[in-house]
Amino acid sequence: MPKLVGNLMQVLIRKSKAFFQGNQNTSRHLYEKARGKENIHFLKLQREQLKMLRDRILSQKNEVISEMIKVDTKIQSLEKANPPDQSNKFKISDN
Repeated sequence: MPKLVGNLMQVLIRKSKAFFQGNQNTSRHLYEKARGKENIHFLKLQREQLKMLRDRILSQKNEVISEMIKVDTKIQSLEKANPPDQSNKFKISDN
């Protein structure tokens, strides 16, 4: 009788080990799948943030370019209105 109980316990232990191993594989698979979905989610968020940043940088670049054009036109209009004279140059005083 004890030999039968021992054999029965060994069979049950093997079956339970196989069951737990299957559960570990299943849970690892589910974990990896969820991790992959989470990575995709964060990559999409990062992509959106980068698009917004790129748009912001481009708009700032356009603003700077338009300001540069305005300043250039002001400089040109001032140069046309007041042509440079030789007498208007700065003089260093000997005080």
